[in-house]
Amino acid sequence: MIRNAPILAETLHSGEAGFTLLELLIAITILSFLIGLLSGGLTFALKLWERTTSTANQHETISATQQFLRQQLTAIYPVWQRDGGQEGHIKFDGGSDQLTFVSIPPEPISPASNQTFGLSLTNDGHLRLVWQSDFVVGSYPTAVNLLLGGIKKIEFSYYGADNGKGISYWRPQWRNARTLPQLIRLKLLFKDTDRSLWPELVIHPRVDVDTSCVYDSVSHGCMGR
Repeated sequence: MIRNAPILAETLHSGEAGFTLLELLIAITILSFLIGLLSGGLTFALKLWERTTSTANQHETISATQQFLRQQLTAIYPVWQRDGGQEGHIKFDGGSDQLTFVSIPPEPISPASNQTFGLSLTNDGHLRLVWQSDFVVGSYPTAVNLLLGGIKKIEFSYYGADNGKGISYWRPQWRNARTLPQLIRLKLLFKDTDRSLWPELVIHPRVDVDTSCVYDSVSHGCMGR
C-alpha cells in the first residue's frame, strides 16, 4: 500500500489539471465570440474614422473654395467695353448657372495682368474655374481648375438696380449692364449621396469705377475701346 501511494497521487493530480472535451469546446466558443466582438468593434471604429476624416477634408475644401471665390469676386474689375457707336457695357456676364468676370490673377504669373474668369458647373458635377489673360496684345493659354466636386446644382443671383438707377432687388441675370451688381450670391447644392453643406456665399465687389477708362465725350465711352 505504501509503494502504490505516489502513483495514485500522481494520477489524481493529472486528472485535476486537465480539461474535458466539453470544457474545451465551451472555451473555444467563448474565445471565438470575443474575437468577433473585437473585430466588429475595430471595423466600426475604422469606418467611423474614415467618415470623420472625409467629412473634415470636405469641410476644409469647401472653406478654401469659398475663401478663394470671395477673394476673386471682391476684386472684380469693371472693364468697360464698347458695343459700337455710343453704346457700351461692363465686361461682366452673369447668368443663373454661370458667371464671367474680370479680376486679379489667382496666383503670381507673368505678366500679372487682369484675367477673364469663367465659373460654371461641369456635367459630372464639378465647379469649374477657367481664366485667361485680359491683355489686349498677345495670346495666353486658358487655365482650368476644378474647385469642388459632388455638386448637383449651382445658382447665381445678383442684387442691384438697372444701371444704378431705380429699385435694387435680387435677379437671376446681370448682362450688358453699365454697372456691376452691388452683391453677388452663390448657392450650391450637393448630390443626394453627399451630406456636405455649402454656406450661402454673398460678395460685394469693392470696385465700381473703371479707373483706367479715359472718357470720350464723342463716343460716350472709353478712348481706344
